[in-house]
Amino acid sequence: MLGCKSFPPPQHVEARVVRADEGEILERGKDNTITIKVDPVSGSPNMAVGTQTIGTGGGIPLHTHEHEDELLFVHAGGGVVTVGDKQTNLAEGDTVYVPHGTWHAVKTGENGISILWVVTPPGLETFFREISSPRGAEPKELTPDQIDDIARKHGTRFKPNKDQ
Repeated sequence: MLGCKSFPPPQHVEARVVRADEGEILERGKDNTITIKVDPVSGSPNMAVGTQTIGTGGGIPLHTHEHEDELLFVHAGGGVVTVGDKQTNLAEGDTVYVPHGTWHAVKTGENGISILWVVTPPGLETFFREISSPRGAEPKELTPDQIDDIARKHGTRFKPNKDQ
């Protein structure tokens, strides 16, 4: 058929339920916890899913992903999201879709924010693993230049502060 895309046969992957208290918990500084729920390591070859909880006054700096489309769902709290050059207030229950190559950032509101993130293809979770520490481990102390180098290796670019 004209216009239809052919896909390879699906890989056999086991379905599973990941409980609220399960997943790979990583800490990235004070009041910033990332939990990887599903990714290629856990059996999902085509996407990664996780949560991120960021305290009041925190956020996710302006950045873009070269390969991953990203979906953010606000589970609790709120803040302001920047997508491209547009800023929008976020509240519990809101969803943000960010195509790869789009600059985006999140600034938390007065109660912080808890988001569910989904990326496809996977890759963002490997960046998180490299810049974060497992819960209870000594925190990694990385300079902004080191984080930028790690980000570029994983297809993520941060905008310099002077441009934000």
